[in-house]
Amino acid sequence: MDPTSPQTSTILLVDDEANALRVLSAILQEAGYACVTAQSVDEAISRLEGETPIDVLVTDLRMPGRSGLDLFEHVQTRALKIPVVFLTAYGTVDSAVRAVKEGAFYYFIKPPDYTLFREIIRRAAEHRRLTRHLAAVSRPAKGGGQALGMVGQSRGMREIFQLIQTVAESQATVLVQGESGTGKELIARAIHSQSPRHRGPFVGINCGALPPTLLESELFGHEKGAFTSAVGRRIGRFELADGGTLFLDEIGEMDMSLQVKLLRVIQEREFERVGSSSRIKVDFRLVAASNRDLKAEVEAGRFRADLFYRLNVIPMRIPPLRERLDDLPLLAFHFLERYAGLNKKEVAGIDSAALSRMMSYSWPGNVRELENAIERGVVLCSGPTLMEKDIPPDIAGGEKTPAGGAEAREVKPLSLLEKETIIDTLRRAFGNKSKAARMLGISRKVLYARLREYGIE
Repeated sequence: MDPTSPQTSTILLVDDEANALRVLSAILQEAGYACVTAQSVDEAISRLEGETPIDVLVTDLRMPGRSGLDLFEHVQTRALKIPVVFLTAYGTVDSAVRAVKEGAFYYFIKPPDYTLFREIIRRAAEHRRLTRHLAAVSRPAKGGGQALGMVGQSRGMREIFQLIQTVAESQATVLVQGESGTGKELIARAIHSQSPRHRGPFVGINCGALPPTLLESELFGHEKGAFTSAVGRRIGRFELADGGTLFLDEIGEMDMSLQVKLLRVIQEREFERVGSSSRIKVDFRLVAASNRDLKAEVEAGRFRADLFYRLNVIPMRIPPLRERLDDLPLLAFHFLERYAGLNKKEVAGIDSAALSRMMSYSWPGNVRELENAIERGVVLCSGPTLMEKDIPPDIAGGEKTPAGGAEAREVKPLSLLEKETIIDTLRRAFGNKSKAARMLGISRKVLYARLREYGIE
């Protein structure tokens, strides 16, 4: 069964009026949800502590004895992380604001717009599903990414973490291949941190960032006077990595002439600085990375076959983010916590609609693109929760909800929703106020008060 389908979600409905419970249960059961009911706060708490897991709590605000806010406080203090939706015939803007500020998922005036009500319940159930998923993937597995300073619990990443632990103790050269933004340098650093060389230096260089002549000088170093701008001796990356790990990123971009010299260093573990004939012995562990398929590059004549085989002792393929979307919520919350702290903002959550958008996006820029999107969202976010409007348009894009749909109605003020509902009910009751009050599940006194408040004749 599809984990996002309504059949997997159980809704707890709490109201002291049995008729209201019957109506709401019928509406939600017709939509495919399982419903349990309670007519008091104490009964609701008993249901929450029972064997049936509750996914969404819908409660009346005012009931005899303890109120819906008391029940909400019970959910909050016990960190049940269940979305709470309030329903009340006595709603005010102040109580709505208070409930939402304290973490309520939504707030309706009785009777709710049932189309919107079903949509909100769907979102709340999805939010609960994502929260549970996040809690599950957040539990560190033995030998998992936490020990390596990395984030991920998908099958593909668990295999990578296990391979890192296995090869770290060796001296073998590792070739990490994967698309840009997948975290190849993190893999290299994790190998170094778990190896016997972890107290030595980790030295990295991007081979595609420099022209061949400068890259040779960066790698091998040079003596004073070796060329016009060589005003002093320079120690190269090979020498700096002695006793540690050398990371050559984007090695597929290296010029063919320099590939020959690199092959010799790998084979002999000694080199000469540019402008010198003295040989220098070095002891380093080599980790190379490329966003290209180096085997295909060899076949195309753009990469030396002998160097490829020297590098490809321990191959690692890092899956793109679109192939490990199970890790996305965990990564998103990891970056949220990081950038909320860096920007001194109290952003602690991600709206389920925003997270759903992220889960349906292809992420061509991989984890780096996700990190940038979350950083942007934290900076732009104006509340405690990262919303769909806070993420980049190309991620949040897609077909917009037509005017008059659930999204459009959702942004209406609560008072306007209530007024429209009362007018519609009066129309269906052909102006009979007693019948309209019964249909709305409120007393005639309350109905007359609403008619006066909204100026409805």
